Formats: sequence, structure tokens, C-alpha cells
Amino acid sequence: MNSSFVLHRRFYFEAAHFLPDYLGDCRNIHGHSYVLEIGVSGKIQISGSERGMIIDLKRLKALVQTSVLDVLDHALIVEKAEFSNGNSIPADMKLVVLRETPTVENLLKWIITRLTEDLPEGIRLEFSKLHETRDSWVEWRAGSAVFSR
Repeated sequence: MNSSFVLHRRFYFEAAHFLPDYLGDCRNIHGHSYVLEIGVSGKIQISGSERGMIIDLKRLKALVQTSVLDVLDHALIVEKAEFSNGNSIPADMKLVVLRETPTVENLLKWIITRLTEDLPEGIRLEFSKLHETRDSWVEWRAGSAVFSR
């Protein structure tokens, strides 16, 4: 049987950001309750403790927790360029610095990069979706250009 399975998992985190060049309310610091959805594929294991699974969901959850959630949850996400202007923040503030404006699109690119680097051999990230609000999200699928210019 030559079937293809994609294992889905949903994660949640809270974070703040601002879009300094945006002409509207989002130029101010504000927060979101983000929802991250991912789908991974791989061969269904035929032996061992993960027999019958693509990957143990507990192991996948721990990987996403370490690679993404521990970094982003309750952080202020900013663009690196903001600090070249002499801006500073308190030293004890949880801060994530992106190379680009911290839009939902660029944040998902950052997440995809981290996940694809950290997934075990044989497990492929098929899609990722990041909800910024209940009604708006960005989605990426394997095979689409993530870093096109």
C-alpha cells in the first residue's frame, strides 16, 4: 500500500510585536494569542516504540516546545533594524529579534526555518499555518518558496 499520511498538531503561544513602518494601529506594540498548526510526514514505523506512528506526538510536541514555543511565548518580537536606531529595551525583557519586520508572514518563515532544522531525519514538514487572530492567518506548504524575493 503506497499511502501518504500527514500528522497534524496544533500549538498555542502569546507574543507581542509592532510594525514600525505600518500606517495604522499595528505600528504600536500589541499582542496576539497565536495558534500554530503543523503537519509532518514520514514513513509509518514498523518496529520499535513508535511502531505504527510517523512520529510520537509527545516527541513532536517536545521538539516544537523547545525549538519554537519556549522562544516565542510571552516575548516581544522585533525587527533587528529597530536597534540600529539606538532604541533599547530593559535587559531582563524576553526579546526575539527577526531580520525582517515581524509580520505574521515573516514570523512563520522564522518558525519554518527552526522546525526544518530540528526535525528528525525522515520527518518532513509538509505545511505550517500561523493564526494571528481568529479570522486571519498565513499558511505555507512544502514545495512553495519560503524565501523568495
